[in-house]
Amino acid sequence: MVWGDGDPIFTPRGADSIKEFVPRAQIHHYNTGHFALEEEHRDIAQRIIQVFSGQ
Repeated sequence: MVWGDGDPIFTPRGADSIKEFVPRAQIHHYNTGHFALEEEHRDIAQRIIQVFSGQ
């Protein structure tokens, strides 16, 4: 999961709480707002590739 920590509605605590339900979840925080994918697309795409390639 990727998360923009500057989002005023979806706070970083919301992302971290996912670990309670999915302990093996990978959570990556970004210094962005709601549109983290638009601002950090290269790094996020690389993380997606790593997950699906089993790295």
